[in-house]
Amino acid sequence: MNIEKRSARFGAAILIFAVLTRLVGFVSTPYAQAEGFFPHRPSGGISMGTVTAPVTTIPVTVPQPTTAPAQPPTRPPLPPAAVITPEDMDLVRFRYATDCGNQTQLQPLLLQPLIWQLAGEGPTVLILHSHASESYTRQPGQDYGETSDFRTLDTGYNMVAVGDALTALLEAAGIGVIHDRQIHDYPSYNQAYANSRKSVESYLAEYPSIRLVLDLHRDAALNADGSQYATAATVDGKRVAQLMLLVGSDPGNGIHPGWEENLALALKLQVMLERENPGITRRTVLRGCTFHQELSPGMLIVEVGAAGNTLEEAMLAMQPLAAAILALQNGVNI
Repeated sequence: MNIEKRSARFGAAILIFAVLTRLVGFVSTPYAQAEGFFPHRPSGGISMGTVTAPVTTIPVTVPQPTTAPAQPPTRPPLPPAAVITPEDMDLVRFRYATDCGNQTQLQPLLLQPLIWQLAGEGPTVLILHSHASESYTRQPGQDYGETSDFRTLDTGYNMVAVGDALTALLEAAGIGVIHDRQIHDYPSYNQAYANSRKSVESYLAEYPSIRLVLDLHRDAALNADGSQYATAATVDGKRVAQLMLLVGSDPGNGIHPGWEENLALALKLQVMLERENPGITRRTVLRGCTFHQELSPGMLIVEVGAAGNTLEEAMLAMQPLAAAILALQNGVNI
């Protein structure tokens, strides 16, 4: 074979080899590279004859909060409440009146929780006087008229003045107070409690925020020589009138089944009074009538001294009474 024929065959062989190499390269190209060969492939996948490349779906994950969102509190946290312990029974002085047919255990009542807040929206304390005209032993320079011995309509010298003093102390500490300054025992002394009951009912209906109702009185008793008896305690080096808490109970007809709630409050108030000012209280008394305390579990009578005391001594006693109420303002044992 001459050289020209060999060259022609050799060239043809090279050409055939090149074509075969190109074809083999196309077939063996990885599938991932072939994707670039069809730049306008359908969105459903890459079609190569009867073979369809699957679509890879990337899951969409919605981030979830790691903790539950904070809920607004339904009420602000309560300040610390007062604490009364069994040892405080040593501060309790108590007696049943002769007209009282009810008996109870005092310590459980003393220790049971008192759940209230006195420093809140609206008035929480009502002060009134069933016997507003009651007055004290007149002192030099005090000039006022009397309706009878130790009774006057002058609100600068009767129980209304004592109530004014307590109201001012509580309001200065942020307690909302209603002071009913009506003279409920005049002109009819016998209608005093009926009149004051109407007042209490009206105030409780108008102001459901009221938690504590105090009916301020003064006591009266005679010494052996016929002079007016005076109670006495010492507070901050000064002579003050003693306080006595008077609690009503059910007289036997079922109209005051919750009287123990009122007594429980009285015992707590006495403990707070005696903690700071030993001897400031006389014995708490449980009576056999209601004094319309069935209207509220927070209603008490407070006897402020006696007719033999002076008005100044009675008004000075409002300072320890206000302090004891403030000690109870956030509740007890809660």
